[in-house]
Amino acid sequence: MKPLSPFFLLLPLLIIILFSTDTFSSSSQHSLSSPSSLSTFSPSPSPAVFTEANEDNRYKYRVYTTYILAIQYPKNLCAHAWETKRCDINYKIDLPNAFTIHGLWPDNPINHLPKPPVVQFEVDQIHNDIRLRDGLYEHWIDAYFNYQGGPNKETSKHIKAEAFWFEEWKKHGTYSGLNTHEYFRLALDLFLNLGDVIGHFKARHLIVPKPQGGFAINVTKAHMALKEVLGVDTFLKCQQNAIMQEEFYEIEILYDKATLRRLDHGSFIGNHPHNCGIEIVDLDIDTNI
Repeated sequence: MKPLSPFFLLLPLLIIILFSTDTFSSSSQHSLSSPSSLSTFSPSPSPAVFTEANEDNRYKYRVYTTYILAIQYPKNLCAHAWETKRCDINYKIDLPNAFTIHGLWPDNPINHLPKPPVVQFEVDQIHNDIRLRDGLYEHWIDAYFNYQGGPNKETSKHIKAEAFWFEEWKKHGTYSGLNTHEYFRLALDLFLNLGDVIGHFKARHLIVPKPQGGFAINVTKAHMALKEVLGVDTFLKCQQNAIMQEEFYEIEILYDKATLRRLDHGSFIGNHPHNCGIEIVDLDIDTNI
């Protein structure tokens, strides 16, 4: 009997390879075209891509319904032991016995889209309105102005104030939908309409001498006085000074953005219309009250 040819010995192996290749090809084609396979395929979400056009479109839907006007008492700010902020050595003489503007903050957004592009701070719009400019220099000061010498202290103070305005514009004014002049004019008008806040407290004999020296105020009674004058609940804020004493330094007043009517603030902590740890707190004021 003759031995088998090498071809016949390899034939079964060739048949197996050909069958396997055909089966794999058929399976692959089914997996790419089968509706059932596609229905179970969940691609990873790709990051959103924003063009300049639809970025602008997003921003126009960021709508605020209220403003907070924050006013601060500069002398009590300077009593705080900030590590990075220092007031002028003569701050007790230079700073007013009055509340000044901290900022006008669009509040209560009805959605939470990203911040709009920064609208340019047009300081010339302020300089060209002398009444507005002088009003801001008087009532929207930077308490942390620290005079380092130079030919004109008043000019240096104004430059520092304008830097403060720019920071508030960048953080808050760009959300207002107003231009530079409109935003700062509105803030000043709302502030002036409050009247003399320290005067309101003095008229009700709320600023009293402390036995150890200095003056204090009852923040609950101060809140009641403001409600009597302004017709709404405000929110009062305290901070600790360098020797851990509580000092009254800021008031927030809430407004309806559309009508500019004052509203009850509502940010009570428990039943307290303030964040102070105690009711009787320091108020750094001249003795001539």
